[in-house]
Amino acid sequence: AVAGVLKGLGYGVDAVIGDDVPAKDVLAALYRRAYRFLHISAHGVFDLRHEDGRARSGVLLSDGLLITAAEIEAMEAVPELVFLNCCHLGTVEFGRDGNKLASSVARELIEIGVRCIVVAGWAVTDELAQRFGESFYEHLLLERLPFGDAVFEARKEVWERDKADI
Repeated sequence: AVAGVLKGLGYGVDAVIGDDVPAKDVLAALYRRAYRFLHISAHGVFDLRHEDGRARSGVLLSDGLLITAAEIEAMEAVPELVFLNCCHLGTVEFGRDGNKLASSVARELIEIGVRCIVVAGWAVTDELAQRFGESFYEHLLLERLPFGDAVFEARKEVWERDKADI
């Protein structure tokens, strides 16, 4: 749906879509050329323990491989906008020291130079995630709203459809 919106607005889109797409094909597309926008709709994991005992967060691909900030940093150019339409990747940890973003993928993307990031800190439904993405790009690219306003309008639209999705 998002690829359709972007194509309809005249943007070139390299769409790698489907549950049957191997991780190697997704990673090959990631490194194929420089991108201004990177939009990924997939399953996200936060602080998943791997065999080496380390916790990792990222976009879950086939064979258990992840796209993390490291893979995005290795691209030909760091994209200006990264939209990770995945559950939990913007998770904020709360502890005795207050609000901590240290292990958040969003924080890592900021540190590598991504200027604009859209990422959810909670579980999202496929239907609302799709509508949020479509609405965000329509507001940002068609209506030419500033980034923050486009996020706000898309979020408001999703909230109006399902107030339980906070």
